This record gives sequence, structure tokens and C-alpha cells, in this order.
Amino acid sequence: MKLKFYTLATLLLVCLFAFSSCEKEQLIRNTPSAQPLEGLDYLRAMNTPSILFQFEAVNTFTGDREGWLIDEEGNLRTYENAGGAITSMNTERELNKLLNASAVIEAVDVDALVEHFRNNSSLAALALTNEATSVTSDTEISYYGYHMRYAEQQCSSCNTVGANKETSDAYIERFVLEKTGEQFSYRADERARAAVEWLKALGESMN
Repeated sequence: MKLKFYTLATLLLVCLFAFSSCEKEQLIRNTPSAQPLEGLDYLRAMNTPSILFQFEAVNTFTGDREGWLIDEEGNLRTYENAGGAITSMNTERELNKLLNASAVIEAVDVDALVEHFRNNSSLAALALTNEATSVTSDTEISYYGYHMRYAEQQCSSCNTVGANKETSDAYIERFVLEKTGEQFSYRADERARAAVEWLKALGESMN
């Protein structure tokens, strides 16, 4: 009698284990895998500055400037003689002065925007190539990229989901992708060249 009881108990345990394994396997099969963020979902989830790219033309004699920029929502915005100076190191307050003085013209292809913006942090670390030019012009033409820059101890979490762009150890860096003036300055990396060509195409489409 005891033998039959132990045999029955063993069979029940085997059945329960098999059922549990099947249920777990089914749960794994039905659990959707995490999908990479794309488009505006990527820009809204990541720690992005308010401005991602900028074109600017400056009259070197009068100081007058005009241009356009692409904001973190994928809007192309134009401005003329906007107040507030943008330098290589900025805060959101300085960028907002330029944003507030600009007007939305159209939306850009967000997938293309994300493709180029993903490279900004690594491109900013590359050296500029400077070449002499024989072209004489009163206008300096610049194409810029923007990215968040952190203190060295924070670099492991740069541009991550949920990071806070208002932290005191972070600032927004504007860096030159290409500049034409007294000399021709550019970043030779093919990703930088592709970004500039994309920006130039956007500018031409506005004319």
C-alpha cells in the first residue's frame, strides 16, 4: 500500500513539474521582446538638447546673422538677428532664447534626423580639419551639431534614457560640422560629411 502511495505521489510531482515547465515556456514565447526606440520616441526618451542641428550665416562686417535650426521635436525653425549668443558651451536657457525668437517652417524627416543625431557625441570629439581658401566673402557660413556633454565621472551615462539635462555637471555643446569663412573648416569623418550634405539639402528645399 505504501509503495502504491509513493508511486502515485511521484507521478503527481512529475506531472506538476512538466505542467510548470510548459507554462513557463509558453510565457516566454508570448512575451514580446523589447523593441529599439525609433523616431520621436527615441528623441523624447533620450536626453537630447532643445536644438539638435543649426545652420547660420553671419555678416562678418555688420554682425547680422540669420539661419535655421532643427529642434528636439523635429521642427525646422528659421530666425534672423535673434537675441542671445550661442557658444560652444551652453545651457537650456541660452538655447531657449534662440528657440523663442525662431518660427516653425516645417517638420523634417524624423528617421533621418535620428540617424544623424545619434552620431553627434562621437563626432564632437573628433578634430577639425582646417584648409586655406582663396574665396573672399563677407559672410561666414556654419553648420553645427549639438549634444549633451557631462563631467568625466558621468560619461558612462551620457545620452541615456531618463538622464536629466538640467544637472549641474552637464552642459550643451555646440560643435562645428563645417564652416566656410576666412578658412574652410570641417570634420572629415564620413558621418559628419553625410550630416552636412543632409543639412544642405534641407536648406536648398527651403529656397
